[in-house]
Amino acid sequence: MTDAISLPASSLKELEKIIKGYGHSGKEIDLASLSKLIGIGRTSISPNNPFLAETGIVTSGKKKKITDEGLKLARALDHNQSEHMAAAWRKVVRESEFLSNIVSTIRIKGGLSVEDAAGHVLYAAGAKNTKGNRTGARTIVDILVITGLVINDDGMLKVAQTNPDDSEPLVKEVPDHEGDQNSGAGFASNGDTASAVQNAAPVSGIGGLSSQIKGNGVPTIAINIELHLPATDNPEVYDQLFKSLRKNLLSPEDDD
Repeated sequence: MTDAISLPASSLKELEKIIKGYGHSGKEIDLASLSKLIGIGRTSISPNNPFLAETGIVTSGKKKKITDEGLKLARALDHNQSEHMAAAWRKVVRESEFLSNIVSTIRIKGGLSVEDAAGHVLYAAGAKNTKGNRTGARTIVDILVITGLVINDDGMLKVAQTNPDDSEPLVKEVPDHEGDQNSGAGFASNGDTASAVQNAAPVSGIGGLSSQIKGNGVPTIAINIELHLPATDNPEVYDQLFKSLRKNLLSPEDDD
């Protein structure tokens, strides 16, 4: 099973206030000093520190210090820069196997309600079903929504169809114009449609594989992998799947 992380112990708003406090300090700071700095009790700060350390936002140890990546997040929060906040949280999620797997689970299941997603976070983390842990699980869900990797559509969470970093579709659908009898070049006879297709410059689109040439002349390729799994809430099924995908697709071993 994937190594779980410690859940936050506070709401997202309070967690962000703690992160900003570490950012304002900029150096190693103990609980008592941080508590005075941000006006939050030590007993509220301390349970959040394992999550912050395990996700690389602060360093480990008795006295903690904001990391370089954590400082980027803290500054974005302090200046209320939503795009930079989202980008900083995305980096946290993508570098955490546990958090990345939560996103993948939402994708594989075709979407989850906010309540079901929080319940899955709680279960996958191996945490007890307590009020504090339920708050932390919901905070994780809120973080995923902030990243733009997951969209909250009226209480239903779905994985975004576009990459939040560049607004490009994660999988591009390329229209098939081979059957068009009105244009020798394979474009539609309608002027607007033909212009749009020419601007997109489609090259190929076979099954789950498609490619395009952007305006700067750089080709891009997107591969769509569709998986069919039995309905199950057992996280070990998904953990084994993610490990296999990572081993065989992301980091395949040499055959030599």
